[in-house]
Amino acid sequence: MRDKKAYHLARVFPALILISLMTPLGSISHGQDEGTKHLLVLHSYHKGYSWTDNIQKGIESVLEPENNTHLTIEYMDAKAIEFNREYKEKLFDLYKYKYRNKGFDLIISSDNNAFNFLREYYEVLFPDTPIVFCGVNNTKAPEIIDPNLFTGLVEVGA
Repeated sequence: MRDKKAYHLARVFPALILISLMTPLGSISHGQDEGTKHLLVLHSYHKGYSWTDNIQKGIESVLEPENNTHLTIEYMDAKAIEFNREYKEKLFDLYKYKYRNKGFDLIISSDNNAFNFLREYYEVLFPDTPIVFCGVNNTKAPEIIDPNLFTGLVEVGA
């Protein structure tokens, strides 16, 4: 069932990303190159997991290189490594170091772990950067986010 949802999500989610990119993101661009949009894709799981791969295909289907976008992709590997406080803190330290001199115009988040990680750490790691999420299994997600920075699709059972 999850693969069928991923297929549908991979077809709908790119439209949400395009709408987000067309929306003014403020007067100061977080990206490094004028005219190029820099996006971070933060996946909860790993490359090779069909859910994650289908979402990534959907993202790439609308964000071709000729659309002046540069994708940075991170896999949190939360299926293979226990996603506990210690691991989240290590990811936080890694991303803080890795992206200390780089800004993004938009962050795309797939599934609960990436969503929750960003809710907890985005103010320090990626302040004022808009976030588009998908695959979140939390119907209260719209109530626990800052709607000025977060938007996305909540996954509901079929």
